[in-house]
Amino acid sequence: MNGEESVFIATAPAGRKDYRLLFAFTMVSAGIFLVAAPFASLPLHPVPTFIGLSLATISVVDLITGAMLLGQFIMLRNKALLALACGYLFNFAMAVAQGLSFPGLLAPNGVIGNGSQTTAWLYFFWHGGFLLFIGVYAVFKAKDAATDTTSLPHKPGVVRLVAASISATVVLAAFFILLATSSIATLPAIMQGNSDASNKIVVATITWLCTAITLAVLWRHRPHTKVDIGLMAILWVWIFDIALAAVLNSARYDLGWYVGRVYGVIGSSLVLLVLLLENVILYARLAQTHARELHERQRVQEKSAKLAALNNDLDQSNAALRDSSARMQSILDTALDGIITINATGCVESINPAALRMFGYTSVEVVGHNIRMLMPEPYGSEHSEYLARYIRTSNPQVIGSGREVLGLRKDGHIFPMSLSINEMWITNERKFTGVVSDITEHKMNEAKLITAKEQAENANRIKSSFLATMSHEIRTPLGGLLGMLELLGFSRLDAEQNMLLSSAYQSGKSLLRIVNDILDWSKIEDGKLTIAPTPTPIRQLLTEVVTTYSHVASGNDVILSQTVDQSLSPAHLVDSLRLSQILNNFVSNAVKFSRGGEVELRAELVEHNADGERVRFSVTDTGIGIAPEVQSRLFQNYGQGSADTARIYGGTGLGLAICRRLAGLMDADISLESMPGQGSTFSVALWMPIAEMPEVVTPVLSTPHNTALVSPSAHGDATAEAPHILVADDNPINRKLMALQLQRLGLLVDTAPDGAMAFTLWQQGKFALVITDCHMPGKDGYALAQSIRQVETQTGRARTPILAWTANALPSEEHKCQQAGMDELLVKPVDIAQLERVLPKYLAHPLASQPDSTATGIAATLARLDLNALSQQVGEDPAVQREFLSDFRESVAHIATDMSRAWKRKDTNECVALAHKLKSSARAVGAFALGDICAKMEAARWEIGTGSLDHLYPQFVLERDAVDALLRAHLAQTKEESRTLHG
Repeated sequence: MNGEESVFIATAPAGRKDYRLLFAFTMVSAGIFLVAAPFASLPLHPVPTFIGLSLATISVVDLITGAMLLGQFIMLRNKALLALACGYLFNFAMAVAQGLSFPGLLAPNGVIGNGSQTTAWLYFFWHGGFLLFIGVYAVFKAKDAATDTTSLPHKPGVVRLVAASISATVVLAAFFILLATSSIATLPAIMQGNSDASNKIVVATITWLCTAITLAVLWRHRPHTKVDIGLMAILWVWIFDIALAAVLNSARYDLGWYVGRVYGVIGSSLVLLVLLLENVILYARLAQTHARELHERQRVQEKSAKLAALNNDLDQSNAALRDSSARMQSILDTALDGIITINATGCVESINPAALRMFGYTSVEVVGHNIRMLMPEPYGSEHSEYLARYIRTSNPQVIGSGREVLGLRKDGHIFPMSLSINEMWITNERKFTGVVSDITEHKMNEAKLITAKEQAENANRIKSSFLATMSHEIRTPLGGLLGMLELLGFSRLDAEQNMLLSSAYQSGKSLLRIVNDILDWSKIEDGKLTIAPTPTPIRQLLTEVVTTYSHVASGNDVILSQTVDQSLSPAHLVDSLRLSQILNNFVSNAVKFSRGGEVELRAELVEHNADGERVRFSVTDTGIGIAPEVQSRLFQNYGQGSADTARIYGGTGLGLAICRRLAGLMDADISLESMPGQGSTFSVALWMPIAEMPEVVTPVLSTPHNTALVSPSAHGDATAEAPHILVADDNPINRKLMALQLQRLGLLVDTAPDGAMAFTLWQQGKFALVITDCHMPGKDGYALAQSIRQVETQTGRARTPILAWTANALPSEEHKCQQAGMDELLVKPVDIAQLERVLPKYLAHPLASQPDSTATGIAATLARLDLNALSQQVGEDPAVQREFLSDFRESVAHIATDMSRAWKRKDTNECVALAHKLKSSARAVGAFALGDICAKMEAARWEIGTGSLDHLYPQFVLERDAVDALLRAHLAQTKEESRTLHG
């Protein structure tokens, strides 16, 4: 069969679905057969009309099937279909003949033949004859598959073939009919009335076997078509039909006979159903084809419309292209940059007016010539070589990028220009476009900028040198001033002298803070300030800040307290110097602007994870507050609340700006909450890794002389065993100051005005430590240290600790000192407290004990203990005053111990009672700040719980300790004076 025949179901190949349907139909038929077989001979009520209806149905179905198969043959020229069509026409004839012969249907003994005998033989001739047609169908199907059916004759020949086939079919049918009617006597008797004769079983078995053989032959002739599947289904039905109606039954009108007739109707209808389904599909395909044709026709119309629109768009595009070309040419003609196009050999193909003006040529002079004419050597040769190499290797070096080159004008002038080159392809030809700009003016401006940059860098170096000089020139005399005032504070002064000395000392400290702020800001601006995290206990850091400003707070009648979150880890990794600098600034401002109020320094845990803790440090005051419009400029350089702030409260306006920059270096966040009249809260929050609690170890290092440990005298007089210290400084005030401070600590001191004399003295070998200024005429401190280290290396002498002592606070100074071989850097001014912290690192000899720093501070003496008040109470007799102060000190110690116990028990009433007891006696001896704190604790009795004392009790402890230190120092001094007087 050719490919076109596959559109017909009659010749379409069978699929898996068809085989599954055949199997299902066969199984159902077999199931019915198996159910009916045991009851096949069961007699039922005779229904003569049943045979008439079944035969009429079969006749009509066979006739329609035959006609449709003939139509298929005429279209496909398939002889197998013709044979099958003739088979169905044969079935039609045999069914009609059986109906005419059936007794009792149209006549008592049938219209033709010899009654039931004729009817039975016609049944077997019908079933056996159709098998012949199926066999012919199978043979022709195999032949049609191997030959081209289109070679069959055209319509006249086909008609003749159909007529001949039908005639042969009619002859065969007539033969069987005549044999069953006129010649019935020659055939064995297979019926006895309506009952089966013994011979019938033989004839039925032969017919049944022929049917089975035909089914096997049809099954073997593959490939199968859909019609083959229908025929195989018919043969299965006939097998069950013959078995029930002719073998297993006993007579007409029993169960087997009725079921066999039903099988016959079903079998004759199967192929018709296939053909009818084919017609439905053909009509559906025809409708689809018609719809597709309409759709294609519509698509053709749409494409035609689109083509017309495209033609219109093409016309518009051509017009737009011409317009664009004109605009592009206009752009090229008016562009400020030069645009040049060359081909792959380097010849100029186009050049715009800007480029012609830039090089001083006309278009005729350039177009068609090599681009080398516009470049001085060696650029011209290099360009030709690069172009040839790029054409050969396609390795770009400047394609798609810009560079600066030199151009050559027509008059021979060489000028700088920028050049950018891009590649393009036009009709498979490689072109290069270059954009050039005259950058003569740009180069001039660049040279000016470089000069300006160098001048700015030089100015910055001058500024740094100026700051270093100012640091040295201001801090040197300032250090001497503060040091001498500190030493003067150890002498016995009356109240007025104390007040004057305190004012002078505080003024010097204020000036030092201003200098420090300026230097810190300079370091931050230069990027020279770095963060150095160290393990730091937060509680200790806050205590140091509160201690630093406790005397200032007392002087301003401010209650200063601290609160540390109990859930905080003991220590964190943070730059304690810079963090305390921020907190000191916050506290200083809070105390300054909260006269008569309260200031609280607080550390709170915000967040905790495995990496560390986020802690918020805040300083809250009850001061004047800050307006919202002012807050935004507080952290700017030299920013203050108003024009009167500096005049009334002092300061440079740099403190908070420095705090903001320091916070940025530590990845911290600074915030401010404030309202006028309601106080302020300054906060800094930062992440800090958790660290191990640092160990506090008192250094005990061997000195070059292995000096024995002895106790110094009470006045700090040096003993013969005390270490010798060598001090070198060109400033006589500084030398004198350092000598006095060291002598105060019980040390022996020699001084030198320069490095040369200091080196000579050091060679004597008696000095345990050297303290030297860095900047001295002649041999400076760096050279002195280098000379000492060189001698130590050459001779094997023990290493002498060298401390640098300079007013230069820039970061580079510490590095220079380390390179020179110095051990530590002291920045002027240096007070006794600093020396007490540093010197034990390098000396095994204990220093002379000094009064507590809170007692020796001048402002603290004035603010915390006014002995004039005691004189008004008990008179001027020193002995009476000593006795009174001794009793008072002992009483304060007992009260403090009792209050500590009450505080731990959370006993508010007991704390208030003890504060009331101490208040009047504290004021009587001149400890007014301590008395005021007791008064405020007493006033807290109306508040609920010890929480109302949280901000007062820590301040009480600090103030009590300060007063006790003052009393201890005063009593020791007056005792020594009394011994001397009476000695």
